[in-house]
Amino acid sequence: MALDDQIQKTHEAALKKGELIFTDTTVETFSEDGVEYELRLVPQLEKKPVQASNEESSDKSAKPTNPFLPYNPDLCVTELEKHVVLLNKFCVVPGHLLVVTKEFERQSLPINPSDFAALWKTMTSVHKQKTLGFYNSGPMSGASQPHKHMQILPLEKLEVPPMDQFFVNTKLVPGKTSQLPGLPFLHYGVLFDQEKIKELKEPEAVGEYLVDLYSDLLDSVFENVAKYHLGEGIRLEGPVSYNLLVTSTWMLIVPRKEEKFGQISVNSLGFSGMLLFRSQEDLDLVKRIGYMRLLSSLTYPLPNAEPVKSEPLPAL
Repeated sequence: MALDDQIQKTHEAALKKGELIFTDTTVETFSEDGVEYELRLVPQLEKKPVQASNEESSDKSAKPTNPFLPYNPDLCVTELEKHVVLLNKFCVVPGHLLVVTKEFERQSLPINPSDFAALWKTMTSVHKQKTLGFYNSGPMSGASQPHKHMQILPLEKLEVPPMDQFFVNTKLVPGKTSQLPGLPFLHYGVLFDQEKIKELKEPEAVGEYLVDLYSDLLDSVFENVAKYHLGEGIRLEGPVSYNLLVTSTWMLIVPRKEEKFGQISVNSLGFSGMLLFRSQEDLDLVKRIGYMRLLSSLTYPLPNAEPVKSEPLPAL
């Protein structure tokens, strides 16, 4: 059975049994500097349970739970060699997938070749809609579970996520780590060499190619985040939190300094140009202060960048 059909079949069966919770949402667009961002109001997110992604809970007596060991078979779409593909139990977009390691691995660990192979194989097996892959790593990234899992979101009516606009009309060299004109915070992106991907064909070979690109992005992130903390007189300890976005044509990584602005929690989707909000007040706040200003408040400044002159963000 084709993966698209298996996703739909699993979704319908899990929804009927009450094992999947789908929430209709209100979506509006917000235009800023020629980019159309997607703002989605999801007040029911308040009901979603969150397991801290820190490796040790502050409550030593509490026994951590792991929804992936064992995983709910009613949410299982398919199994791969080292991963299982599950439906997101709390979804606002039908077909939102989780690509989860079968054995426990920490969410703070880097993605390895088999992870990328599983992600790529799953993304390229979805044919009815374009998809976005992403990975939230570290306590400031918006990660909700400590067990390593990548995610794949169908883009519904979109062909590309809004952040794709920053890759358009740039002179990036495929395969070369670069920064994108227009993004005012520390980040690194890379275009894929499409001819090379065609030659590699098999997901395992593509996974090896992607992990090399990703490693270069990570090295650049670690180097600059370490320099930032040294400049602040602070020694960097522990893993760097970051968000990773993967499409069929590019990859983008953004290191995180903060997890929230007020009550607005932001994960990788926010850096794709799509934000989820728990309240209309939070959504209206972002429209007032600006999308990029919100993202900039959660990230590191670009090295040697001129400070942005603007009104201070409202105190929350």
